[in-house]
Amino acid sequence: MARLIQAQINSTLDSKSISSDTTDDAGKNTPPNDFIEKDSEIVMSDQQIRDNVLTMLLAGHETTANALTWTYYLISQHPEIEKKMLEEIDLIVSNSGKNESEKNDRISRAPSIKDLSKLKYVEKVLRESLRMYPPVWSIGRLVEDDYVIDKYTIPKGSSIVMSQYVMHHDSRFYDNPNEFNPDRWTDEFKRSLPLFSYFPFGGGIRGCIGEPFSWKEGILLMATISSNWTMSIATKQKIKMDPGITLNPKNGIKMRLSLRGKAKSI
Repeated sequence: MARLIQAQINSTLDSKSISSDTTDDAGKNTPPNDFIEKDSEIVMSDQQIRDNVLTMLLAGHETTANALTWTYYLISQHPEIEKKMLEEIDLIVSNSGKNESEKNDRISRAPSIKDLSKLKYVEKVLRESLRMYPPVWSIGRLVEDDYVIDKYTIPKGSSIVMSQYVMHHDSRFYDNPNEFNPDRWTDEFKRSLPLFSYFPFGGGIRGCIGEPFSWKEGILLMATISSNWTMSIATKQKIKMDPGITLNPKNGIKMRLSLRGKAKSI
């Protein structure tokens, strides 16, 4: 998969380089990469572009899948939250039949980027899921020089591990931290949180490059899926976390999909 994606990126870069290989008034060829930052002194090389695009596409693939898996698991355990979320989605992207014979029919359009600002509760559900089950549950850093924090000194060469999972379940910042409560995410609450008490995408200069894209992708995927389907736990399962590089559910989570407004399920 990585080779296929890289081949597509190379093809796109090659076509861009050819189209931007122009001659200026003095008869000199302009640099092929000017199309990236025409008015800036900083120009990304083709290799930098490849690395950044691959990071966003590949590193964001498993994490997004994990995030949605945990999100729909949580939703399936809280029907009142699912009901509220579906009502919001329906209001934005769906129209019900107008007469009795059509009342169970659903006429839906695909959610679009224009709907993002309206899907406020969907965002809260995803935000709360990322708090409870952050796909990247810990990050590490190597200390290059002695570093003093208050009365403590972290020696050079030390390894530091910071856990999103631990911070996201700290009762100093979250009331009832083990409770799935999307309604906690008011604007006032978000402003009151200390820096790095919530950091599912990391932070600082090495924060996730794909964070803005991931929020858009996750919200629109949820709106798209939930406008047509509901999910429930397929069989009795003991859901356990399997923390590796990412926070996976051990043995996966088997879900039953039901087409909304219909009797069918798969």
